Amino acid sequence: MGAVSGVGVGVLIRRCGNLALAYQASVLVAMLLVAAIWILGFDVGSLFAPAVRELVALLQSSDMPSADVALIEERGAAVVFAAAVFWQLVGTLLLGYWWFSVATRQRRFGQEFRRLALGHVLGAVATALIVLWLAFDFELVQNLAPLALLGFVLQGVAVVHAWAHAKKWPPGLVAPLYVLLLMPALNVLVVLPLSLVGVVDNWFDLRAFIRPQT
Repeated sequence: MGAVSGVGVGVLIRRCGNLALAYQASVLVAMLLVAAIWILGFDVGSLFAPAVRELVALLQSSDMPSADVALIEERGAAVVFAAAVFWQLVGTLLLGYWWFSVATRQRRFGQEFRRLALGHVLGAVATALIVLWLAFDFELVQNLAPLALLGFVLQGVAVVHAWAHAKKWPPGLVAPLYVLLLMPALNVLVVLPLSLVGVVDNWFDLRAFIRPQT
């Protein structure tokens, strides 16, 4: 899987020519892959059961409400699988694009990451998935919605970096964001706000306020 995604991402980088478009293509491929796995009926629950049990034990020790823990235990495998697919593709893309920028001696990774966005078409699909996720208990939607959420979370991170760069914030102001994202019991404190920032930015362009006026 890693070799295949690496080759695929390399092709995306060459074909798309910019990080934002390659990112949109990666998220779309992740959605199609998760949908195909569901349609073909592959059992991802048993594959990710150990990871879900560890996550549930960690959340129980952090005094998370039992109802929330039960929900994660019930749907955790689908969420973990979606997150694994997302980061396999998008993580490889970001790392590959960074290496490409270093190898070609271009200072473009930071600039392009700060412009990262799902775009109106894929953003509309992702927004619809999240709305349906909240309203209905359809299994395919439940499997795809975490991808939509992660897509908007990363767009929210890009918005934060764009503002931090434009306003010259100290690096120490952004670092805690990543610390919280890596802590399972606390990342909900930043995941939901970041996803909301991503959704709003996708439709109202929050980064337009920091661009030079011409």
